[in-house]
Amino acid sequence: PRHPDAVQFMTIHRSKGLEFPVVVVANIDGRFNTRVKEDDILRDEQLGIAPRVVLPDSDQRYPTIAHWVVKRREQRETMNEEVRLRYVALTRARDTLILTGTGSTKLLEDRWGERSGVRAQVEFEAKRASSFYAWLKLWLRETTTHEHWQGDYQGGTDLIRWQLHTGVEVEE
Repeated sequence: PRHPDAVQFMTIHRSKGLEFPVVVVANIDGRFNTRVKEDDILRDEQLGIAPRVVLPDSDQRYPTIAHWVVKRREQRETMNEEVRLRYVALTRARDTLILTGTGSTKLLEDRWGERSGVRAQVEFEAKRASSFYAWLKLWLRETTTHEHWQGDYQGGTDLIRWQLHTGVEVEE
């Protein structure tokens, strides 16, 4: 029998529908799963069979338009699943959410980059992001102002507060 106040470790999938006072999400710098099938023949409900073609007298395979479209759809679905998983992880916390990972200290030094203020640019960067850390960096950059930051490593708004740690003591 588990003690109700004991620390619990579980997968994001298993946590769906549950809520906890404190949630720690580790490895936010881990790369998103972007692997899709590399099969020569893909199947799709709308397009049907989507093959690669083999040129006569050659071992080289080239994707047909249908194969290319189906592969892009699978890539989009894989990324959508990654987004859903992160959403589930972030929404399990009732009081405190702690995100851990290792990222480039340069990202901290330049205050997570300059704000672009252009929605199309933000969406483009978000689609190219390779990890949740990259998304978080983009989100903080676009939704916070200088007034929200208290020094280079912490800050807050009416809804959230953050404190970034570099692994070395920060002197202020």
